[in-house]
Amino acid sequence: MHVRLGQDDDGTTVEVAGGDTIVVRLEENPTTGFRWAVDGITGVSVSSAGDDFQPAEDTGIGGGGWRTLTFSATRPGSSRIDLKRWRDWEGDPSIVQRFGVTVRVSGGDDRVMSG
Repeated sequence: MHVRLGQDDDGTTVEVAGGDTIVVRLEENPTTGFRWAVDGITGVSVSSAGDDFQPAEDTGIGGGGWRTLTFSATRPGSSRIDLKRWRDWEGDPSIVQRFGVTVRVSGGDDRVMSG
């Protein structure tokens, strides 16, 4: 199952099953240099699984769109996903926005959980 999160989910706790995919979709305009990135994942219940940018349909060159960061619920327990919107070449002082969510993973697909 896919669990979809957006800006309104910042600071919340979500319940997922092992084997689920967590999809975080946030607005971004990469031409400004500010991009969403993983700031950290605490706990061992979730792992990063992908990162993609999709331009908005109604914008031209240089327009904004959506950054989609994907995570996998790998084992039971609790993890926190922290994201930041920043200019990576300028370092942490350039952070202009943060997003964080706690993910509680219950049992689920045992094939994914083992290992």
